Amino acid sequence: MNPVAILTAVAAILFLLFLGIPIGFVFIIVGLVGGIFYIGLPASLSLMGSTFYDTSGNIGLASLSLYILMGYFASNFRFGDDLYATANAWLGKIRGGLAFTTIGGCTAFATLTGSGMGGTVTFGTLAWPQMRKYGYSPRLGLGVIAAAGTLGSMIPPSTGLILLGLLTELSIGKLFIAGILPGVLEAVTYTLLVLTWVKLRPESAPLVEFSITWRERFVILLRLVGPALIAVTVLGGIYSGFFTATESAAVGAFSVFVLGLIMKRVTWKGLINSFVGALKVTGMIYLIIMGVFYFTNYASLTGFIEQITKWVQGANLHPMVLLSMILFLYLPLGMIMDGAGMKVLTMPFVYPLVIGAGFNGIHFCILVQRMTEVGLITPPVGLGAFALKGVAPEAHMNDIWLGLTPFFFADLINVAILAAFPVITLFLPNMMRGF
Repeated sequence: MNPVAILTAVAAILFLLFLGIPIGFVFIIVGLVGGIFYIGLPASLSLMGSTFYDTSGNIGLASLSLYILMGYFASNFRFGDDLYATANAWLGKIRGGLAFTTIGGCTAFATLTGSGMGGTVTFGTLAWPQMRKYGYSPRLGLGVIAAAGTLGSMIPPSTGLILLGLLTELSIGKLFIAGILPGVLEAVTYTLLVLTWVKLRPESAPLVEFSITWRERFVILLRLVGPALIAVTVLGGIYSGFFTATESAAVGAFSVFVLGLIMKRVTWKGLINSFVGALKVTGMIYLIIMGVFYFTNYASLTGFIEQITKWVQGANLHPMVLLSMILFLYLPLGMIMDGAGMKVLTMPFVYPLVIGAGFNGIHFCILVQRMTEVGLITPPVGLGAFALKGVAPEAHMNDIWLGLTPFFFADLINVAILAAFPVITLFLPNMMRGF
């Protein structure tokens, strides 16, 4: 494939995205038109049919659908309220307690939803009114909500990691387990940042006075028993090899539903909203995955990816320089598209490059997942900030961006640590059974 054709294909993808065409259709259109020129219309249509058929039968997509449903159940059955209330009972009275509560609540909520945007929206609704009520600095409050909300993108069962597993054909179970320590490191980083913030500027987080006994604290702690058992069962089953990722998704979704029944949280409205929401998101992701797989198959037939690989290898870049350049791409991409869009747009091209440079695939996927989180809160147009603005309309965008700035730089340091020390990512996956 000649360079002009490569540049034309890339330009066509970017132009169609600029027009607002859904990314799944973009890859289908470019793949079909390019295929007509290179292998003819009949062969292109045959390739499309076989790709769509094979992709729709991929068992990994079942786990994606079920984890999305699990997340909708958790949101509509108000488990986020329980997690926030419990964290607030234990942490709310210390300086910065509402910020620490948000970090802890988002971390726990992530184990049930696997969604970064979901955490931002949920805790924007729960935490921001409380922070305003008690006089928290808008920059601290909004910054910590937007940043901590992204934890759901890393902590399993992350739908983003499932997508990466499908795009790279890596073990979804191993990707889940690989995300645990980076997710914990992210939460600890945010906690240390807030500690420093309230130490230097105590007026940004006034002490909150409310009456609660130790007995009440332990009683409210019981609300965590059900969600904790579900998280331990899902992740423990994967780690031990007792469950596959798909089986754990089914167990998780069913367990959240049963817990909702036990706690009398299940309503017809909640069920309908959960199923409809899960169907919409699943359909969108199916379209994206089928589109990118079709384009990738076409690109492989025409030598598209191989040519890019040769170009990079011919440049004789140091592996860490190559890795840094690739990861940096996700900052501007986060300004114009969501995490799924970033991954499907880039992974068909960059994954072969990093594997050829000698990097571990699981380690690279965790770094990509982490950078997509950072991209979503990158000033001045990170989509995560606008998601928070949507549930906190009275908040000023200037406060959100200024509040996110220290978290943004902390995230970059965090990514550098993960890149420099792969053992943080690979230690637990290397200890897994059944894989």
